[in-house]
Amino acid sequence: MTSALIDLFRWLRRNERWEKFAAIAILLSAAFLLFYNLGLNPRPWQDEGSAAGIAKSLVQYGVYAIKSSDGFQTFGGVQSAGPTVVLPIALAYRLLGIGLVQGRLVMALYALITLVLFYFCGQTLFNRRVAIIAVILLLGSQSVGFFIFGRPMLGEVPALGFFLAGWLVWNQAVRHNRSWLVLLAGLLFGLAMVTKSYYVIMVSGTIGFLAVSDWVFYRQHRFKYLVLLGASALACYVLWLGWQWMYFGANVFALNLEKLRQMASASSGFNRQWFGDAIKLLIGPGANYFYFFLGFISLLYMIPLGLRRTREAFLLVFVWLFTVLWLAYFIFWILPIPRYLLPAAALSPPRTA
Repeated sequence: MTSALIDLFRWLRRNERWEKFAAIAILLSAAFLLFYNLGLNPRPWQDEGSAAGIAKSLVQYGVYAIKSSDGFQTFGGVQSAGPTVVLPIALAYRLLGIGLVQGRLVMALYALITLVLFYFCGQTLFNRRVAIIAVILLLGSQSVGFFIFGRPMLGEVPALGFFLAGWLVWNQAVRHNRSWLVLLAGLLFGLAMVTKSYYVIMVSGTIGFLAVSDWVFYRQHRFKYLVLLGASALACYVLWLGWQWMYFGANVFALNLEKLRQMASASSGFNRQWFGDAIKLLIGPGANYFYFFLGFISLLYMIPLGLRRTREAFLLVFVWLFTVLWLAYFIFWILPIPRYLLPAAALSPPRTA
């Protein structure tokens, strides 16, 4: 019996067909779970209603705002979920009718595409086997909550999908020295920023640290590419702000910015209680002890891999820097709720696998 198991293990190592079959089977199973029982699980909540409300107003009245008893509300949902979420939901409402399931169909499709992109990122960073294990860890991780946050009408998972797509294109741009691919990667990163605005800080910070690292250590001579990458990403976000200024008017836009500043000051900044709550969430049962046992270890494991002066290490450290910055943001600055941990927790499985 033991010899038979050993022979089977050796065959699996030599034969790659099982890996392709396993990858397809896992992705198909995930697709079924993403689209199953959309109307009941998870239960709708207020943040989800914001994006749905804008899409409904857009279909019924042709106005990009939330219809309320006082008129059209231009603050809240407009800033929390970008047009990358609202417009596809509005299209689904137009074609299929207005309803919870119709909107969640769009999000389930977004989640499935994000999952496929995640698999290809794991395969690009390491290999197919690691990518398969990483997908399993992603789907089963309580700290990520992929099925919880991927099915409702929220921007977290779509933004992650745009980020992963941007990194894959950035990877090809660096390997093949193509400026147009850098611009495309910047556009995708910009769409992540438009979808969830905290990507503005995280992506910009990652690109900035990577530019300094390249100049000081890696010597890959990608500084111009990194400037082009950051400029194109920020330009995409600035266009979104410019559209709001033109559409709502300068006065309403300025008032919305002030409300956003007040809201941000109430939910961000160093707070001792938040710091303790963030640590508990990272290493405690709230995240299924993921970072306590594997997450932080995986980050440390990546350091020697990223300290090699190679193109592969240069590409790898992009994801590492993004994750570390996001964790620092989560621990020291933002109100620690599980949804804000999703990007950093999602990007940990490839390293753990």
